Amino acid sequence: MGVRVACSSAAYHRALSSGSLTQLEWLDLCGSELPVDGVAFDERHFPRCDGEYLAQLKKMAVDMGLAVEALVTRFEPAAEGSLERLTASLQQAALLGAPLAIVCLGASQALGATLGQVVHALKEATGVAKRLNVTLALKNTPGTAASGAADLKTLSKQTDSAWLRYAVDVAELPQEAAEPAELRRDTVAGYHAAGSVDTFGADERNDLRAALRFFENFAGPLILAYEGEEEERTAVPRLVNWVRAMLAKDIVTKATM
Repeated sequence: MGVRVACSSAAYHRALSSGSLTQLEWLDLCGSELPVDGVAFDERHFPRCDGEYLAQLKKMAVDMGLAVEALVTRFEPAAEGSLERLTASLQQAALLGAPLAIVCLGASQALGATLGQVVHALKEATGVAKRLNVTLALKNTPGTAASGAADLKTLSKQTDSAWLRYAVDVAELPQEAAEPAELRRDTVAGYHAAGSVDTFGADERNDLRAALRFFENFAGPLILAYEGEEEERTAVPRLVNWVRAMLAKDIVTKATM
């Protein structure tokens, strides 16, 4: 089984934020126009979060043949009420049927949080994750307590929970991606936010081939987002098709060796 390709709603952040595209329309677009296996819901894009609406999203994904891979959320360990907000996000993930909550840490150091406080908050968070049966996938994010590979491993070791794993953005690990084995062991998702894409769909800002090499023979999802200035409706399909072509080329190459 090869890499599953999923589209994050963050790939259409401008359209969803402006209201020119609804979340339901985005889901339909993913199922009818994009060659993706699944989707990741970014919590920024929910117009409502009641159980009836979440059930509608889940049912629509099933009808479109899309796996609900993850809910993308933010967690600021040092902020008041952060655990309650994360708990609400994990409850939404559970209702959607998402096995993963991709967690982007806030800039805790700016609020004076120590490593010990971050670890304590993550321990509390993994307790909630276990209860709701949703695995936390900590995403490496510059300027946070999870900036790089060493940070991810430190937080994982000190939190010491099977409910804390990684969502790796290889583009943010330029010096570390050459030795992926130790990270790969606890990586359950990949994440790539492309900048501008060229005519063929390749990311002009980052070497997406490095990400594909990192996720060689990876069973989890590679979740794609987009941050370029080009219109999302034209750029994102090229990006997804390019990734699909590279993955297929790699499969064909291996099969003929």
